Amino acid sequence: DKSHADFEAQIAKFKRRQNLTRSRLFDVYEDDKLTALGKKSMAYAFYFQNPERTLTDQEVDQEVGQLIQWLGETLEVTQR
Repeated sequence: DKSHADFEAQIAKFKRRQNLTRSRLFDVYEDDKLTALGKKSMAYAFYFQNPERTLTDQEVDQEVGQLIQWLGETLEVTQR
């Protein structure tokens, strides 16, 4: 069972970080089905910023994809 602390630790270790400035857990959802599978749903908001220029959607999407891949590999979690 993964905790918010597990996510925070792995996000802090994310080596491909370029513009990610912070993350925030904003929802945890559990129901009988998920609990029976030993799972829960955790929703995060990620904030991206570059102090020198406006980021493009493509830049943010690429970094989000890399972050999700990193979390999947290190925590064995999946995106819903």
